[in-house]
Amino acid sequence: MNDQETRGEYLFAEPKARPLQVADRVLNTQPSDTLLVEIPLEVRTAYLVRSFRRLLEEHKGAVAAARRVSRARYPVTATVRLVSLYQTLRVWDAWIEHGRTKKKYEIADLAGVYVNRVVNGETVETLKRRDLPYKDVQNEVRRRQVMAVNRYLTAAQDYIDNVGKGQFPLRNEGTKAPKRYKTRGERAR
Repeated sequence: MNDQETRGEYLFAEPKARPLQVADRVLNTQPSDTLLVEIPLEVRTAYLVRSFRRLLEEHKGAVAAARRVSRARYPVTATVRLVSLYQTLRVWDAWIEHGRTKKKYEIADLAGVYVNRVVNGETVETLKRRDLPYKDVQNEVRRRQVMAVNRYLTAAQDYIDNVGKGQFPLRNEGTKAPKRYKTRGERAR
């Protein structure tokens, strides 16, 4: 027997901590973006955390590749500003609720759609205050509002169509905005 193994520090001391180990693949059922690790349960948490970090560092390439792949049910397929998605939703909701009774420029006001209201240096409000004709300026602003609502409705329709295909927020080319709902009286004419 070795003299060192009979000393108290060897007889009663805890053995050296077992390391974390990458285990073998299990019958090819393990996905390629998964790392199977054997964890010794007797090891302290701090040691495990250091070991995990070291293990991830050793597999840095595989980790980076796995993090680039989306696992969402509907992966994000395009970059869209959140404020644009929100405005699109507001316009769509206003359209669904009021599309039968309101004109598109009224939908723009309800949904808070911003359009430039200055036409040739004038606004409807300034012309009204000076008691000048304002219909041309008002018509141009309304035209801008209708165009903006049409753009948002087209985007919303694209998003809705493509979500069903598992692609969000993806736009289509050549889609048109939905037409104004007709009331029963209008359909009879």
